[in-house]
Amino acid sequence: MNFEIEAGLKPPSFEVEYEIDRDEIRAVGRNIAIVCVAAVTARVLVALISR
Repeated sequence: MNFEIEAGLKPPSFEVEYEIDRDEIRAVGRNIAIVCVAAVTARVLVALISR
C-alpha cells in the first residue's frame, strides 16, 4: 500500500502580532489525524470489498 501525504507548510507572515494557542494546534492535529484514519479506513474497506 502506498500512502502519499502532501503537507504544504508555509510560515505565516509575522507583520502583525501572531499568536497560535496550543489548543488550536491540538485541534488541527486532531483533524489531520481524523482525515488520515478515514482515508486508511476507506482504502481498507475498498480493498476488502473489491476482493
